Amino acid sequence: MLDDAIRLQMRFDVEGCLFLSGGVDSSVLAAHLRHQWNRDKVRAYSLDTVEEGFGEFHLAERVGREMGIDITPVQYDHNIVPDTIADVLFHNDQPHGDFSFFLTRALCQRAHDDGVIVAFNGDGPDEILSGFGHNASFFAKHANGPFPVSEYFEMIAYMGSDARQSLLTSEFREKMGNPADLFQSFLDPWSDLDPVEQITAYETTVLAPGNNLIKTDRMGAGKSIEGRSPFMDHRISEAFARMPAHQKQKDGTGKFFLKNYGLRHFDRDLMFRGKSMPTMPIGEWIKDPLKDWAQDTLRKLDPARYNVPAVLEMLDAHQKGTANHTRELRTLLMAGAWL
Repeated sequence: MLDDAIRLQMRFDVEGCLFLSGGVDSSVLAAHLRHQWNRDKVRAYSLDTVEEGFGEFHLAERVGREMGIDITPVQYDHNIVPDTIADVLFHNDQPHGDFSFFLTRALCQRAHDDGVIVAFNGDGPDEILSGFGHNASFFAKHANGPFPVSEYFEMIAYMGSDARQSLLTSEFREKMGNPADLFQSFLDPWSDLDPVEQITAYETTVLAPGNNLIKTDRMGAGKSIEGRSPFMDHRISEAFARMPAHQKQKDGTGKFFLKNYGLRHFDRDLMFRGKSMPTMPIGEWIKDPLKDWAQDTLRKLDPARYNVPAVLEMLDAHQKGTANHTRELRTLLMAGAWL
């Protein structure tokens, strides 16, 4: 099915490429894509940074060597935020607390600069096959007993209940309502399913179209890049969705089926390494060298909705290292920049 999905999506006569992270999805895709590429050699792009623990280029380079694929590094540093935030927000049409949009934009910009129009990506399996690491750890902890929905929501929310209480004005909170109730409404249609499958359904129907899939869609469209996602072929998505839960999550390992399948192409240490996400050290950057930028941006928050002094106090504590408020500050920074 994957080969046939690629065959159908190879229908283009412009320049094409692969966005290769060295993770499970893009690596398995690379192993199949190389046999059907309609040029002499697959061209691939991968993120590269000097920030320790955040670069993935070494993994992509390893896959490239094994698959005979040329990898072009796309380098970035802290300047990516102030230099491109206006563009990210413009093409997003909304503020968004996920800073990996910046990185997807950087990949698309480099491909565009090189005259590439079509870009293959590994989008799709994480949501359908329960691939996110926090899900595996959460359900391992709550293997028995009822599904604690409120505790799960607090784990994934950008801003927890305590932060909402202190950082948002009472008038805004009253108008907004309780976001935990909104999350519960996302799960209600799937309440008869196993808890793991409830979250898989939520991630497939809400998280993916609201966040994960629009990264390459909107950031790509802004740079005239057309994304191709073979794993999103309806036949593959449906096959993944029908798999029993133990093929999705097994012994604390998410996306088990696809990782196990990948062993026919790659070593176990590559396929079963811990899940990583394309991200940047924004939490460290706003301590320095983006300290002043962060302060100026948060001062722009609307005082009718945000308790701006409390927000600045939170930033101060974060910058001094007495607390880690990266999660809350990410969404506040994007809201401030949007306003």
